[in-house]
Amino acid sequence: MKASFALLLTVFIIALFSLMLMPISSNHTFSSNNTTQEYLYTQASLHKDFFKDLLLTMEEVPCSNKLELEHPTFKMYAQIQCIQTHALIDIFVEDKTDSFHIRLHERFIKKH
Repeated sequence: MKASFALLLTVFIIALFSLMLMPISSNHTFSSNNTTQEYLYTQASLHKDFFKDLLLTMEEVPCSNKLELEHPTFKMYAQIQCIQTHALIDIFVEDKTDSFHIRLHERFIKKH
């Protein structure tokens, strides 16, 4: 009788600790997810700024419809519209993975 009561008490204590630790572990998972998403957003923002600087330092901007840069993690492209002496440039940076949805856009004008 003593052994069965001790076993029942042990199972009850383990179940209680498991229920208490579940919210802690899920909070840690959400925190890790947020940190990863913040890191990817920062990287995408830096890539967007690099792409913008690259287009601004070019002597002649190609008046093509679309200009793409290859990257393993991000899809980066610019849509360029030439209007007389100016070029209207839209830069897009998107995450290629399915787990995070990051999409940045910036529009600016460059004189020829």
